[in-house]
Amino acid sequence: MSCRGSPEVLGNITAQRRGSWVVVTASGELDLATVPALRSASNQALRLGDDQPRIAVNLTSVELIDSTCLGLLIGLRRKVKQRDGQLVVLTNERIDQILDATDTSSLFERSDTLPPFNDG
Repeated sequence: MSCRGSPEVLGNITAQRRGSWVVVTASGELDLATVPALRSASNQALRLGDDQPRIAVNLTSVELIDSTCLGLLIGLRRKVKQRDGQLVVLTNERIDQILDATDTSSLFERSDTLPPFNDG
C-alpha cells in the first residue's frame, strides 16, 4: 500500500490521494489484460478515501475501455454511492462515445477537469 500522496503504480494505472480526493489515472487500453490493475487501483482508491470517498477517475489518456473494465467502473460507482461518496470521471471524446454507445453515460458524473483538491 502506498503512503498518502505517493502514487501506487499498477501497470498503466495509478491511485493517489490528493487533498480530499483520491485520483485514479489510467492510460492506454483498459481491457481484459488490465482488469487486475484496475481492480487493484479501485480498491486502493476506496481504502485511501474517507468514510464518504471522493474519487476522480481520469480516463483522458485512455484509448479503449472494454465491457469488463466498464463493469469494474460501474461497480466502483456503486461502492462509492453506498458510502454516500462522490465519483467523477474525466473522459475524452473516444471514451464519451463508448459510454454513449453502451448506454452507461448517465451513470457517471463527468468532467473535463480534475476537481479542486483543497476543498473539504
